[in-house]
Amino acid sequence: MDQVRDELMIVWGLWLDDVEHDRDRVVSSAVAALVAGLDSPGLRELAGLPPDASWDEVDRLVRQTAVELGLPEPSDDLALRTELLCLARQVLAGDIAERTFTSWAHTRIGYDGPAELQALVELDDDLHLLDMTYSDAMGLWDDRTGPADAPAADRADLDSTVRSIAAALVDGETDLTRFVPARGSSVSSQTPRRN
Repeated sequence: MDQVRDELMIVWGLWLDDVEHDRDRVVSSAVAALVAGLDSPGLRELAGLPPDASWDEVDRLVRQTAVELGLPEPSDDLALRTELLCLARQVLAGDIAERTFTSWAHTRIGYDGPAELQALVELDDDLHLLDMTYSDAMGLWDDRTGPADAPAADRADLDSTVRSIAAALVDGETDLTRFVPARGSSVSSQTPRRN
């Protein structure tokens, strides 16, 4: 049931803050919630949302349904932190790779995101560097054949740090500043900042 509620908070927060207006995801998350046993008038309306429903109508239903189900007010920040925690659990369960987690963080949090979450973005830069090699005098970076080419010790160290971050998040830690990679290490000192 927690996974269903988490998905509602993620989808609704992204919708209300104009990050992602994915009507199909709004409907499918409402249907999944009903199937899982959650119920309210607003949730039923969201599950049967007509394709021509206005964004204002969806906004109203999302807010109404959150109240009806006793859930916090959806927001992009809550969606981000809920999704972050869900992915951290998946890393610890071995359901997703550490690089998948950091890549998501790089895209979703980015350099302009909350300072307390930058460790994941910077670790993605470090992992990205391990997947690249300096190719020519022009200073271009070319993808290697894959992560297996990365130096094993560096990869293992970085993956271990990502798993430590995931464990800290699951344990309730919200400030990951202590995990920011030292810029003097062999990988981190060479990491190009990428967009």
